[in-house]
Amino acid sequence: MNQSTIVRKKYQNHVISKILGLSLFIVLFNLLSSCQNDQVLKGEAVNLYGGTTRNNSYERFGSFVVSVAENEKILSADSSGSMTPPLAISSFQTVCATVNGSVLQCTSAMLEWSAKLDGGAYVISGMCADQAHNIYAAASDGSVYSFATDGKRRFKTKIPGEGTSNFQDLLALQDGIIVTSTGGTVTKLSLEGKVMWQFISNLSTVGTASADAGNNVYVTLTHNDFEACDSLVKISKDGKQLWMIGFTARLLTLPVLSKDIIAIGAVQQGNRPVVIALNYEGKAIWTKELKATPRGVSVTSEGSVVTVSYNSGVGIPQSSVEQFSASGVSEWNLNFDTKISTPALISKDNIAVVGVKNSAVGVYLINRSGVLDTYLSLDNAPSLILKPTVASGSIIFAAASNGYITRVGAKRGLLPI
Repeated sequence: MNQSTIVRKKYQNHVISKILGLSLFIVLFNLLSSCQNDQVLKGEAVNLYGGTTRNNSYERFGSFVVSVAENEKILSADSSGSMTPPLAISSFQTVCATVNGSVLQCTSAMLEWSAKLDGGAYVISGMCADQAHNIYAAASDGSVYSFATDGKRRFKTKIPGEGTSNFQDLLALQDGIIVTSTGGTVTKLSLEGKVMWQFISNLSTVGTASADAGNNVYVTLTHNDFEACDSLVKISKDGKQLWMIGFTARLLTLPVLSKDIIAIGAVQQGNRPVVIALNYEGKAIWTKELKATPRGVSVTSEGSVVTVSYNSGVGIPQSSVEQFSASGVSEWNLNFDTKISTPALISKDNIAVVGVKNSAVGVYLINRSGVLDTYLSLDNAPSLILKPTVASGSIIFAAASNGYITRVGAKRGLLPI
């Protein structure tokens, strides 16, 4: 072997060593970052829409980056796709429910466990997890199932009065699980699956329930008639009605809570779209008119209210994202010629919304001053359930077919040598 070959071999070995070292560093760095972020959720109940208050705020996880969308194929025998949003119980662990009645927990694309519901039943609404990260899922057979962290079934509880019900997204509290159905029933289960109480209304529930720090529950009730008067009810942790407030309006969103206010999107009689802010005694503080029909309400950690509104119909879709101060002053408004029908996701430095135009799906990133920063097309993603969740700054979608999840976030790659 001549001298030049020896030098070349030494250089190649040096480069390979550097690459392996940097790869190991990146893996360890990402793992450390994930573990640090996971400390936020350790010992904490996990709910959709940002938590029990349903404020859609993920500011504690940092800021969103929408550089790339990665499609991860879940390595499961059941690849029938999802019907409901995913539940992120850590920065790398996601729970999905399939069309064929399986509940899957995976680390990225690697399957941790799979559990099957009974007799052809399937999960029909968003899932939740308690402080120990046991999973709860409402099913088409009128029951709530719970699975332990190893996938073993903890219980199956039939909700009284419910047959094949249309459940809303579940809500995990410190001392139980709130189950709402479109038929107007609100049920609280203990974490062991025992029925603690039921609140029954002759009206339909809107969206799902939210809760304050005292585990009081708030539910929007509707006649499903723009000429009728809808209501907001506050129920104590023990199932007692604390108050019920009527509105000369059709209430269209679930109640979203901040430290000081409750915010709801509505259409007042005369076809006037508004966002309404109330205090915790149920008294209206302010009402502001919106550009279109409200589709979602979010609240920042500072108490600003971010609304998403959209008018359906023939022609070019028109959506509006508008931010109001805690006192009801409009701070900015941004219009889109696309359909935005889910709430805005709030991060530390920016806001993300999901838009659809001519079947093309994309994520728009808006800075906190109301200026559009970034757009990322999801054209290469499979057909998605357009109700994402968030884990450590990544926006996660479940696919409606073929067993995929799609993560929108920062690019992952090697550092330069």
